[in-house]
Amino acid sequence: MHELNLLIRFDEDVTPDEADAHTRTLLLRLERLPIDTVELTRGAAEPETRADLATVAGAITLAGFALKTTLPHIVEVITAWLEASGQRSAAVEVDGRRIEVKGQRVTRADVEAYVKLLGGGDPRYGNGGGD
Repeated sequence: MHELNLLIRFDEDVTPDEADAHTRTLLLRLERLPIDTVELTRGAAEPETRADLATVAGAITLAGFALKTTLPHIVEVITAWLEASGQRSAAVEVDGRRIEVKGQRVTRADVEAYVKLLGGGDPRYGNGGGD
């Protein structure tokens, strides 16, 4: 089982309250997936971004899921949420490996590449990124 950190990049004009509301909406969508733990992450802002509440509020931790089978659904939920909310992007990080998901349609090939990248080609994850 894996742990994933999700950091959301908000537009400059998003207030801390709006960022918190957007983050909680995404959290509710992610809770519908087969993931043991989905929770808001409180802590330091992402490096090289403005260190304000909006950046900090835009963080979610997901734990206890099979990477290969669940990541495609996580990416679909994030992409749909980005399109609906009008936000810029979300960084997804697993074991120090990071991808950037933007508000555009992601193909199955894109998701498979994400799984491979996030799995790092580790043989424990099967063919590049798995369970």
